Amino acid sequence: MRLVRTIITAITLAAAATAAAIDTQSLQLRNGSINDGEVSLTRDADGNLFFDDAFTTAPISLSTILSLTTDHGALLGLSDDDHAQYLNALRHEEAHDATFDNALPISGDVNGNQSIGEHVSDGAIHLKRAAAEEITAPWNFADGLRVHDNDASLGQSQYGTAMALGFADGVERAEITYDTAAARFLFNRDATVANLRISGVLDGRVASIRTGTIEGFATIEGIAPTDLLSSTQQESVSAEWTFLGGVRANRITQTGLPTIVYTVENSGGTIASGDAVRWSGIASGMPTVEKLTSAITASTPFAGIATSGGVTGANIQVARSGVVELPATGTFAVGDELTWNGSAATTGGTRIGFALQSHSGSSTTSIMLSGGW
Repeated sequence: MRLVRTIITAITLAAAATAAAIDTQSLQLRNGSINDGEVSLTRDADGNLFFDDAFTTAPISLSTILSLTTDHGALLGLSDDDHAQYLNALRHEEAHDATFDNALPISGDVNGNQSIGEHVSDGAIHLKRAAAEEITAPWNFADGLRVHDNDASLGQSQYGTAMALGFADGVERAEITYDTAAARFLFNRDATVANLRISGVLDGRVASIRTGTIEGFATIEGIAPTDLLSSTQQESVSAEWTFLGGVRANRITQTGLPTIVYTVENSGGTIASGDAVRWSGIASGMPTVEKLTSAITASTPFAGIATSGGVTGANIQVARSGVVELPATGTFAVGDELTWNGSAATTGGTRIGFALQSHSGSSTTSIMLSGGW
């Protein structure tokens, strides 16, 4: 560049001279005592000016020199910090200290804070894992809520019932609710528990009606202790039981004077309680009977004494063995064998049972049925 400036200066001076142009083959340029080398200026037929010196490999035109550019990365001194008015990393860090950053203004956040410092220090909108926090508005968790170590405390529920832990099932909410007044948990769905251990009292209720209180049982079905049978102790069943399957027992002990009755169908006529009946067949798996209006013989299919009545087609109860009350006629003593004469029990004939009380005349009496065998 120094060479170019020197040449341009020489040209300018030459143009300014009023004397005739210098006509020479070469022009020696000197900077102090240092000779820059031989420099020649030539012009081609088109009038283009060319420069040539000891440092160029070929003459170069003035238009080429004027069009030359240098890449910025090739310049010297690029790493020099000689512009103090510009921020570099060090000046930026020095300028942006905590005080400066805290004062930076921001648009109002959810709590109306106006600076970064106010926003960061606002504990109401920043949760800290190591501190007690309070959330005053409802939060929706898109993923599962996981609680470690400590208890999960539930207050007013965002949805559904107050003090409830809810599970959406696509129809309505299944909930576990704590009733503070009764100090108990409530479920609005059935609960299946693989192993339930009760340390206190399990109170069974349907709606608000108490169905039973059970203590000391490892598994519960909501049955009162008086309705639970133990295989190792004597039990009393005061109500009627219906067995849908077979009943098997190693020993049956009857207390008092029990009566075993059968449910059968009346196949014809009206049968009243106390009437003797005979087997008449079977219909749809149900044994059928008819009223016995004649004295029985050894070949009579005696079924028993009706303990309930009904018309044709009705189901009635018939006692085959046990104690029954029935009409009787004649005179007999306790233990006498009794038969059926077609309308009442009496002495003699094919036995249906034994008298349990003395009798004379026509009235009802108690007999122990023997079943006729």
